[in-house]
Amino acid sequence: YRIEGVGPLDGKFSAIAGDKSIAFSDALFSTTTRSQIIRCIGIQGSCFRLANVVIGIDFHWERKEEQAFQGNLILRLRNDGTIAAINEINLEDYLESVISSEMNSAAPKEFLKTHAILSRSWLLAALVRKKTRIHITEPAGKITGDEVLRWYDREDHDIYDVCADDHCQRYQGITKVISTQAGEAVQETRGTVITSNDKICDARYSKACGGLTENFETAWSDTHIPYLRGISDSPIPHPPIRTEEEATRWILSEPEAH
Repeated sequence: YRIEGVGPLDGKFSAIAGDKSIAFSDALFSTTTRSQIIRCIGIQGSCFRLANVVIGIDFHWERKEEQAFQGNLILRLRNDGTIAAINEINLEDYLESVISSEMNSAAPKEFLKTHAILSRSWLLAALVRKKTRIHITEPAGKITGDEVLRWYDREDHDIYDVCADDHCQRYQGITKVISTQAGEAVQETRGTVITSNDKICDARYSKACGGLTENFETAWSDTHIPYLRGISDSPIPHPPIRTEEEATRWILSEPEAH
């Protein structure tokens, strides 16, 4: 790696947040610098590792891992005194990691190809949405009677495009890429996205829908999106659930499902 304005870096390093800058040094203190933003530019074929990366934040599987990444590493001091580790990487390499992190990279290739198209569509739609939200001023929620509805999707990440956890898409670097099928799936679908009315679809997905998916306006934001509507996982269509009694009957039922 090459640190912009400093020089080469190879081996272990540490970065400590100060009041106004990051103190960065390698294991031998031969490479040291202080700055609010430190850019480590990778040469071809290089990778970096981060220790104690938290995954599954606020879920029951939350844990820490050591993860390896390709591409550039940007360390940026945040307003709360922490350091953001940002991985700068091209889209297709990012997708290879995503589909290997969201599922097993040894899954059937057609399954991986489908996921690559979904993930690519979601990301590009999210980037377009982020650009168009610069001037949006309405609140990210509303109060109705004794309920407070809050749209967390409105709170886009401030200094990077997407996060690496379930809030966006799981991105755990090259650590989970244990099969060549993930790269093949990305390459064989390169540039392919899902569209609706000549716009890239916000292709959200879930690993466990409970047998019945939700309408976008119920789960995400008070906006109707025709292609993000609730469907049943059963061969027999199921009407929307609108009351607690209907929800109880659905939860206690045993419908045929895929």
